[in-house]
Amino acid sequence: MLASVQKILETRKVENADTLDVVKVLGWQVVAKSGEFKPGDYCVYVEIDTVLPADRPEFEFMRNKGFRVKTARLRGELSQGIVFPLSILLEGEWSEGMDVSETLGITHYEKPIPLSMNGVIRGGLPFGIFKTDEDRVQNHPGAIEEFQGKNVYITTKIDGTSATFAIKDGDFHVCTRNNSYQKDVENVYWQMAEKYELETRLKGLGRNISLSGEIAGPGIQKNRLALKSRELFIFNGFNLDTHKYMGLEELIRVTDTLGLKRAPLEYTGVFDFTFGELMEMAGGYYCNTKNLKEGIVIRTVEEEYSKVMRGRSSFKVVSNEFLIRNQE
Repeated sequence: MLASVQKILETRKVENADTLDVVKVLGWQVVAKSGEFKPGDYCVYVEIDTVLPADRPEFEFMRNKGFRVKTARLRGELSQGIVFPLSILLEGEWSEGMDVSETLGITHYEKPIPLSMNGVIRGGLPFGIFKTDEDRVQNHPGAIEEFQGKNVYITTKIDGTSATFAIKDGDFHVCTRNNSYQKDVENVYWQMAEKYELETRLKGLGRNISLSGEIAGPGIQKNRLALKSRELFIFNGFNLDTHKYMGLEELIRVTDTLGLKRAPLEYTGVFDFTFGELMEMAGGYYCNTKNLKEGIVIRTVEEEYSKVMRGRSSFKVVSNEFLIRNQE
């Protein structure tokens, strides 16, 4: 949810700033106007990496920022998102957790697409494949307690562009996060398919599966891994017959068989981390570089349902330092 009705959990004054408070919503902290909210109040919380509509007077103060909501530091305090009073909603019924993104016209920020990533769309994501997108732990703070004692694996979040390669009954698709593309040798996604001979290799498995990964390298997101050529790092495997994700063991077996790299593994074992420890793990630098790491992704070793996440047992933790210093 990009914008939702949420409860103010805590408030405190910003030091040396009489007009500002820090408020806590879900797992986020936001700098807001002093005295506008108190614990227990409800608000409309708008996440980072969103764009507000330019035609509503309530959002006019964001015009000089292009109406884009980013991570920021205000008077030394981290601020992630914006909180609005419920009065910005039309009169009617509302409840905690209600998604009001469409009501307010709030959209997700999409980075401009380089020409090499454009192509002719063949169609939407095929075979019931899901978008490659992990939710942030701050949106589901209860997940940290839910994951305690579970066997998990933690991988590095590669700062690149996500791609999915799928085959079902001999029908091969090359996909971006949202669409399947027609074959094009100038297109980055198809270049990866050709480089790794994915159509031939996937057909050789004799299975109906999809593999999702991150493409990184020269010309992609400033190449923060400092790679000499574009490479593919697989992070998900999906059985198109059962519509279930692969566990870690099966993902390793399949990618090893195909000769493919995986997203770097940082930890396997029992989950016993705090939010602060996860944020610390998300920080640092990509291996052998001076470039800040984007973050980490946590998944259970065996695929299972999360009541807190209301879906797959996985979430991402993005480095705040990365967000502040690397927002184009």
